[in-house]
Amino acid sequence: MVLSLVVSVAHGPGFRSTRFRENYSQLVQWLRKAALLFITNNNTYLGYRYPNSRHMVARQVLLEFVVEVGEGVYDLYLLIDGT
Repeated sequence: MVLSLVVSVAHGPGFRSTRFRENYSQLVQWLRKAALLFITNNNTYLGYRYPNSRHMVARQVLLEFVVEVGEGVYDLYLLIDGT
C-alpha cells in the first residue's frame, strides 16, 4: 500500500503538525496489517503563486514518523526539488 497524503493536508491555514502526526498515527493503526510506503510532498504553492512554507514542516514530521513506526518512505521532495 502506498500513501501520499501530505500535500493536500498541509495547505490549509489550520494545519498543525501535532494533529498531522496524530492523524497519521491513527491511520497506521487502522492499516497495521499492510506494509506501508509513505510518500513525502514535493514543493507546493498556495494559489499557484506563493510558496507553501508548511510543506517542509509536514515533510519533516512524516520523515520522523515513519522511522518511529518502522515503515518505508519515498522522499519525493528530494527527487523533484533536490534541495
